[in-house]
Amino acid sequence: MYGDLQFAKIGISIYRGESMKRKILDPMNNQIEVLKVPWYPQQDIEWTCLVNSIKMCLEYMKNTYDNRIIRNIVPNMSIDEIMKITNTRRFTGTVVDSHLIKNLNSKIEGIIFSLEEEVNMNKLSAKIEKGIPSIVLYNCQFLKYGIRGAGHAGVIIGITENDIIINNPWLGSEYFISHEVFAPAWELEYNQAILLDPNPQSKLGREEK
Repeated sequence: MYGDLQFAKIGISIYRGESMKRKILDPMNNQIEVLKVPWYPQQDIEWTCLVNSIKMCLEYMKNTYDNRIIRNIVPNMSIDEIMKITNTRRFTGTVVDSHLIKNLNSKIEGIIFSLEEEVNMNKLSAKIEKGIPSIVLYNCQFLKYGIRGAGHAGVIIGITENDIIINNPWLGSEYFISHEVFAPAWELEYNQAILLDPNPQSKLGREEK
């Protein structure tokens, strides 16, 4: 449904190493770095964008994040398991509230989740610099048509001066969206984001890399 966005451009992966980041080309053919977060698509008729976004973050923290304790603690969870703990219905979506965050924190070890409003790009950039992705909640229909619709979720994997780079369950992986285009769609959802903080204390008492 949203696959024909004219302003979105898929980045070209040109490097894959053992680090948390990979290098891609931006729309101006400049080389930039983004987090090596895998992409999990949702089906056109499904309302599972948040579930798929959580799955992307878990897979990254489990397999790529550079803290061994976190990698050992974070669970392998299927889409169906994430749907269950988030009380997601495949065709009506997920209610995003404090109850959701409580469920995530009680069922998923190794990560502390928090839901915040009025988040800015500086905060998301600071997370990326630490190798941590964030899930942003924005209005995808407004992004495309200028008409307010249902909220949508995607994983921020990079931020540049001109663009955000997002792994979006609907739009695709490594999509570039300009700040100018993204800002009003995000504002309609109160600049909300689900932020992740690694938590090695959930099973072990000390952090070890």
